[in-house]
Amino acid sequence: MNELNCFDIDDTIVSSDFPALTQKAEIQTLKQKILNTPLNSDFVEYYKLFSHITGVKSYFITGRRKKDFFQETLAQLEILNLAPEQIIFFPDNYKHSKIRYRMFKIYHIIRLANKHKGSNLYVYDDNNSYYAQLFDYGLCYNIPYMRFYLVKNHEDFWNRKLREL
Repeated sequence: MNELNCFDIDDTIVSSDFPALTQKAEIQTLKQKILNTPLNSDFVEYYKLFSHITGVKSYFITGRRKKDFFQETLAQLEILNLAPEQIIFFPDNYKHSKIRYRMFKIYHIIRLANKHKGSNLYVYDDNNSYYAQLFDYGLCYNIPYMRFYLVKNHEDFWNRKLREL
Protein backbone atom coordinates (compact mmCIF):
# COMPACT_ATOMS: atom_id res chain seq x y z
CA MET A 1 0.00 0.00 0.00
CA ASN A 2 1.27 3.49 -0.86
CA GLU A 3 1.63 6.20 1.77
CA LEU A 4 0.86 9.90 1.68
CA ASN A 5 2.29 12.24 4.32
CA CYS A 6 1.00 15.76 4.92
CA PHE A 7 3.14 17.91 7.19
CA ASP A 8 2.37 21.28 8.68
CA ILE A 9 5.52 23.43 8.79
CA ASP A 10 5.39 25.93 11.65
CA ASP A 11 5.67 24.37 15.11
CA THR A 12 5.52 20.90 13.56
CA ILE A 13 8.88 20.60 11.80
CA VAL A 14 10.39 23.96 12.77
CA SER A 15 10.15 26.24 15.79
CA SER A 16 8.06 29.24 14.96
CA ASP A 17 7.06 32.38 16.72
CA PHE A 18 4.65 33.62 14.12
CA PRO A 19 1.93 35.80 15.57
CA ALA A 20 -1.63 34.50 15.93
CA LEU A 21 -3.63 34.38 12.68
CA THR A 22 -5.58 37.50 13.59
CA GLN A 23 -2.55 39.62 14.58
CA LYS A 24 -0.70 41.96 12.23
CA ALA A 25 3.00 41.40 11.71
CA GLU A 26 5.88 42.98 9.85
CA ILE A 27 6.53 40.76 6.80
CA GLN A 28 10.25 41.57 6.57
CA THR A 29 10.76 40.58 10.22
CA LEU A 30 8.94 37.29 9.64
CA LYS A 31 10.98 36.59 6.49
CA GLN A 32 14.18 37.05 8.45
CA LYS A 33 12.92 34.73 11.20
CA ILE A 34 12.18 32.04 8.62
CA LEU A 35 15.64 32.33 7.07
CA ASN A 36 17.30 32.18 10.50
CA THR A 37 15.34 29.16 11.76
CA PRO A 38 16.49 25.75 10.54
CA LEU A 39 14.25 22.71 10.39
CA ASN A 40 14.26 20.29 13.29
CA SER A 41 17.37 18.15 12.67
CA ASP A 42 15.66 14.92 13.81
CA PHE A 43 12.82 15.62 11.37
CA VAL A 44 15.30 16.15 8.53
CA GLU A 45 17.01 12.84 9.27
CA TYR A 46 13.65 11.05 9.67
CA TYR A 47 12.33 12.55 6.43
CA LYS A 48 15.41 11.65 4.43
CA LEU A 49 15.41 8.07 5.73
CA PHE A 50 11.77 7.27 5.08
CA SER A 51 11.37 9.24 1.85
CA HIS A 52 14.46 7.85 0.15
CA ILE A 53 13.95 4.29 1.31
CA THR A 54 10.22 3.96 0.80
CA GLY A 55 9.39 6.57 -1.84
CA VAL A 56 6.53 7.90 0.29
CA LYS A 57 4.76 10.93 -1.22
CA SER A 58 5.01 13.97 1.05
CA TYR A 59 3.46 17.42 0.99
CA PHE A 60 3.88 20.43 3.24
CA ILE A 61 0.83 22.56 3.98
CA THR A 62 1.37 25.97 5.52
CA GLY A 63 -0.54 29.03 6.62
CA ARG A 64 2.19 31.14 5.04
CA ARG A 65 1.15 33.04 1.92
CA LYS A 66 3.07 32.35 -1.27
CA LYS A 67 3.25 36.05 -2.20
CA ASP A 68 4.91 36.86 1.13
CA PHE A 69 7.03 33.81 1.98
CA PHE A 70 7.67 31.70 -1.14
CA GLN A 71 11.44 32.21 -1.44
CA GLU A 72 12.04 32.03 2.31
CA THR A 73 10.02 28.83 2.65
CA LEU A 74 11.85 27.22 -0.27
CA ALA A 75 15.17 28.21 1.32
CA GLN A 76 14.11 26.85 4.71
CA LEU A 77 12.99 23.51 3.20
CA GLU A 78 15.85 23.30 0.69
CA ILE A 79 17.61 20.56 2.66
CA LEU A 80 14.65 18.24 1.93
CA ASN A 81 15.07 18.51 -1.88
CA LEU A 82 11.38 19.19 -2.47
CA ALA A 83 9.69 20.16 -5.68
CA PRO A 84 7.83 23.50 -5.30
CA GLU A 85 4.50 21.72 -5.89
CA GLN A 86 5.06 19.76 -2.68
CA ILE A 87 4.56 22.98 -0.70
CA ILE A 88 0.99 24.25 -0.45
CA PHE A 89 0.62 27.84 0.69
CA PHE A 90 -2.42 29.59 2.15
CA PRO A 91 -4.24 31.50 -0.63
CA ASP A 92 -2.95 35.02 -1.22
CA ASN A 93 -6.44 36.43 -1.73
CA TYR A 94 -7.97 35.35 1.62
CA LYS A 95 -7.61 36.84 5.06
CA HIS A 96 -6.52 34.44 7.75
CA SER A 97 -9.22 33.18 10.07
CA LYS A 98 -9.48 29.97 12.04
CA ILE A 99 -12.32 28.67 9.86
CA ARG A 100 -10.60 29.51 6.55
CA TYR A 101 -7.34 28.03 7.76
CA ARG A 102 -9.06 24.82 8.89
CA MET A 103 -10.99 24.48 5.60
CA PHE A 104 -7.83 25.25 3.60
CA LYS A 105 -6.05 22.33 5.27
CA ILE A 106 -8.99 19.94 4.96
CA TYR A 107 -9.55 20.79 1.30
CA HIS A 108 -5.93 20.29 0.28
CA ILE A 109 -5.39 17.12 2.28
CA ILE A 110 -8.51 15.54 0.77
CA ARG A 111 -7.47 16.75 -2.70
CA LEU A 112 -4.04 15.16 -2.26
CA ALA A 113 -5.58 11.92 -0.95
CA ASN A 114 -7.82 11.77 -4.02
CA LYS A 115 -4.84 12.47 -6.28
CA HIS A 116 -3.02 9.55 -4.67
CA LYS A 117 -6.07 7.28 -4.54
CA GLY A 118 -5.67 4.20 -2.40
CA SER A 119 -2.80 5.60 -0.33
CA ASN A 120 -2.70 5.48 3.44
CA LEU A 121 -2.90 9.04 4.76
CA TYR A 122 -0.69 10.36 7.58
CA VAL A 123 -1.16 13.94 8.82
CA TYR A 124 1.32 15.67 11.14
CA ASP A 125 0.28 18.96 12.71
CA ASP A 126 0.61 20.94 15.93
CA ASN A 127 -3.07 21.90 15.62
CA ASN A 128 -5.63 19.11 15.71
CA SER A 129 -8.79 21.23 15.65
CA TYR A 130 -9.67 20.00 12.15
CA TYR A 131 -8.89 16.27 12.55
CA ALA A 132 -12.47 15.15 13.27
CA GLN A 133 -13.83 17.00 10.26
CA LEU A 134 -10.99 15.72 8.07
CA PHE A 135 -11.73 12.18 9.25
CA ASP A 136 -15.41 12.60 8.27
CA TYR A 137 -14.46 13.83 4.79
CA GLY A 138 -11.93 11.02 4.49
CA LEU A 139 -14.67 8.49 5.10
CA CYS A 140 -16.86 10.16 2.47
CA TYR A 141 -14.04 9.99 -0.06
CA ASN A 142 -13.10 6.39 0.78
CA ILE A 143 -9.61 7.07 2.01
CA PRO A 144 -8.58 3.56 3.10
CA TYR A 145 -6.51 4.46 6.14
CA MET A 146 -5.98 7.74 8.01
CA ARG A 147 -3.65 8.44 10.90
CA PHE A 148 -3.29 11.79 12.61
CA TYR A 149 -0.28 12.83 14.69
CA LEU A 150 -0.57 15.76 17.05
CA VAL A 151 2.90 17.28 17.33
CA LYS A 152 2.85 19.18 20.62
CA ASN A 153 6.63 19.41 21.04
CA HIS A 154 8.36 18.89 17.71
CA GLU A 155 11.78 18.26 19.26
CA ASP A 156 10.59 15.33 21.38
CA PHE A 157 8.18 14.06 18.73
CA TRP A 158 10.71 13.81 15.86
CA ASN A 159 13.38 12.39 18.12
CA ARG A 160 10.96 9.63 19.15
CA LYS A 161 9.84 9.00 15.53
CA LEU A 162 13.46 8.78 14.39
CA ARG A 163 14.24 6.19 17.06
CA GLU A 164 11.22 4.13 15.90
CA LEU A 165 12.67 3.69 12.39
